[in-house]
Parts: sequence; structure tokens; C-alpha cells
Amino acid sequence: NLTLQTFNFMTFYTELNKHFHILVVLVILLNFNAVAQLNFYGMNKNENLYLVNPRDTISQTFCIDSIILNSKKIDIQLKNSILEVDFVSKNLQDNEVLNLKIFHKRNCKPSMVNPEVFIPKTTFEIADFRYTNDTLRWQTRNEHGSLMFYVEQYRWQNWQTVGEIQGTGSADLQTYTLPVKIHSGVNRFRIKQTDYTNVSRFSDELSYTSTIPEVLFLPVDGAKVSRLLEFSAPTEYEIYDYFGQFIISGFANIVDVSYLPEGTYFLKFDNSIASFTRR
Repeated sequence: NLTLQTFNFMTFYTELNKHFHILVVLVILLNFNAVAQLNFYGMNKNENLYLVNPRDTISQTFCIDSIILNSKKIDIQLKNSILEVDFVSKNLQDNEVLNLKIFHKRNCKPSMVNPEVFIPKTTFEIADFRYTNDTLRWQTRNEHGSLMFYVEQYRWQNWQTVGEIQGTGSADLQTYTLPVKIHSGVNRFRIKQTDYTNVSRFSDELSYTSTIPEVLFLPVDGAKVSRLLEFSAPTEYEIYDYFGQFIISGFANIVDVSYLPEGTYFLKFDNSIASFTRR
């Protein structure tokens, strides 16, 4: 009886082990054949897009399995190393937003030969740039695709983004406006765009000298504070700890800091940087 039980157990173990290996092989094969997806948003510029279609390193078949444009499958011969995605013949509107999905094997990755015809590229030129009544106004020409305009202001020894507006993408003259807050002294502004190359394009700087009186800080720089920070006028402010970690920001003329642990803090306000010690 003992011999029979041992034999049955070993048979069961052998069969289980064999099926386990089959299962592992199936999982590996399924993983090799699994489909990955690239998702792109762009704008129609009435030019065709070309894709590099490499071979899968495992199956040695071509990488791309299907291409979807705005939820519709594109009828295209996929067994080529270079594919042409035809936008011109599809009766698309100029600057129409396009969603391109490329389904491909996981062991390879397609790429765009000419992404500039699909993905917006920053080419804007500034025709006019001015500040009037708490508002920036700028005009552009030669935009090539809709990209975000970022408005930056130089403050506290850094360029900081103070607003953003989506560009129209039109080559014609376009006008944009954005309300901004100014500080005492010289205010510096610039416009920025960044495209798929991760290279930013900047406008020339605009300088505006404010007649607003300089905001004063009480107590004075480096002094000890028990409960309140007081400014001579409402101002934007930011507070950082001794190690430069951001704590809080706001717009006020009185700030309660009684909740802060004792220690040294750095304070940015108006167009100045100061420090105080919470005791």
C-alpha cells in the first residue's frame, strides 16, 4: 500500500509539472503577441504623415497591427517598413483636432518620420506686446498648430508662470489678453511656448515700471515673530522653511504664522525676499 501511494503521488506531481510548463509557455506566447498602443493628439495641416514600421524582434513580423484616426480604422497596407497615413484625401478641416491611435506589438515601437505635419510646432512671431490696465495684450503671426501660451513674470529671482492661454494655431494675426498682478518697481514679462521637441520659444521681454509704493514688511528682515506678519499693503506672499520647502502662499496684508514650529523661515513678498524667526 505504501508503494502504491508513493507511485500515485509521483505520477500526479509529474503531470502537474508538465501542465505547469505548458501554462508558462502559453503565458509567454500571449505576452509576445500582446498589443501596445501609442496615442497622439494633433491638428490637420493637410499634409500626410509617414511612420517607421519596424519588425517585431520576436515574431519578425511588422510592428504595427492597426491605425485608428478619430475612432475610425484606417485602411492601409501594414506590411511595409514605411507607412503613409493619408490625411489629405479624408476631407478634414484645416486645424481640425485629430486623435491618432497606433496599435503595435510590445517588442517594437513605431515612430514618426515627419511629426511636424501632425504635432503642433512652435513658430509664433510677436507682432505687438503691451501692458495696459492690469492686462497683458499680445498679437501673434505664423502660429503652426494650437499650442499653449504660457505667460511668465520675473519675480523673486525667477521666471514664474502667471497664466496660460491656448493658442489658435492660425498663421493669421491673432490677439490674446490676460489679466496679471504687478508689483512695485520694474515688472518683466515674456511669452513662452513649448512643442513636442521640448524646446521652448520665447518672446522678447516686456518691461513695465509700476508706480505702486514698495511694500514694507513688519517686523524687519531677520526679526523674531510670535504670531503675525504684517505688510504695509496687501501683497502676494510665499513662505518657505529653512531648507527651502514650500509651506504656504496667499494674498494679504496680515498673515498668521502662530501655527508654525519655532525656527527660521524665508518670506517672498511684493518683489522682495526676507527672512524671519518664529519664536
